[in-house]
Amino acid sequence: LSAQLPEDFPAISTQISGETGKGKVFLAVATEVEGIGYFLIIMDNDGTVVNYRELSEDYAYDFKMQPNGQLSYAQFLSHHSYTGGGNVIHKITDRELNQVDSIQLVNGYIAEAHDFQALPNGHFLAFGYYLTQADMSKIVEGAHPAAFVSGGIVQEFNASKQLVWQWRSWDHYAFEDYAFNTRRSKGEYVSAFHLNTIGLDYDGN
Repeated sequence: LSAQLPEDFPAISTQISGETGKGKVFLAVATEVEGIGYFLIIMDNDGTVVNYRELSEDYAYDFKMQPNGQLSYAQFLSHHSYTGGGNVIHKITDRELNQVDSIQLVNGYIAEAHDFQALPNGHFLAFGYYLTQADMSKIVEGAHPAAFVSGGIVQEFNASKQLVWQWRSWDHYAFEDYAFNTRRSKGEYVSAFHLNTIGLDYDGN
């Protein structure tokens, strides 16, 4: 397979230190690199490419195998200016990297790039951001009087992709009680909640 790789495929080198775990390594080209295309890559520990998929429009985050054996990745739709990551659609593929499904948030929200989880009961967890306009000058001296402040939203879907649960950060935190970072809270956009990962806890929360 390596001899058939495209010219814009990234060069891969590996260094093995001690015993390695079984299974494959999952990689994604997740930034702009001159002369390099956007790829999802599955390889062995020695760097041998087992399979890949080229993405034509933009790069992706969070390429991984889910507990149900399917693969998923977050295909960017746009990138955030006020925090890392961006708006995505979570695409689900089979083992051959053929798309079989996709997941998007509902109720007017858009999924974020950093994480997406398929649960053992067939449900899915995904999250995103939403922006609330607020007069931050009343909370932080010198802040914007009509700032857009980020909040985090988590949604859980059943196997039929019906929404069964939703949580929004600003439904549980009050602006006046939140410990805003004064150095980072004076612009037109304020990143108050930064989302990286989500998981089901041992007690079902």
